[in-house]
Amino acid sequence: MTLPQTRFVDVGGTRVRVRETGDPAGEPVLLLHGIGRSLEDWDPQHEFLSRYRVVALDLAGTPQLVDAVGGIEVCTERPVVDPVLGPVVEGSGTVELDGPTAVRFASAAGTADSSPANRVRRQQRVLAAALGDALSTASLLTPGAPGRSAAGVS
Repeated sequence: MTLPQTRFVDVGGTRVRVRETGDPAGEPVLLLHGIGRSLEDWDPQHEFLSRYRVVALDLAGTPQLVDAVGGIEVCTERPVVDPVLGPVVEGSGTVELDGPTAVRFASAAGTADSSPANRVRRQQRVLAAALGDALSTASLLTPGAPGRSAAGVS
């Protein structure tokens, strides 16, 4: 399967690279990679999802995206301290993060919960909080609606 070229869309003032494939009338599927990866990670999956409307986002601009939505709130069970970065989140409970701190939170290693599975969960928290609107079916089906952060995805 030959994949279409990627294009850029504006998401809350941040340029985001996307690739769309599949049936434009199909049920939408949003593919999100982990922090530090790219939308190309999903290239082999497009062929298998061809009956859906598939949108893969490149989240290289995660810090800018988090800042564009005014920061995010995440809930953490314990402080997150990286041996190189130092304290990332000093307390537990609901904390507000700006873009750079959100990326450090998602990628911190050497913490009490630094297993690959827990790092993926932290990445999911960051991405879900930052892309809450874009993850909803309503946003994908009504891209120009007011207040939709995926306004450029059509």
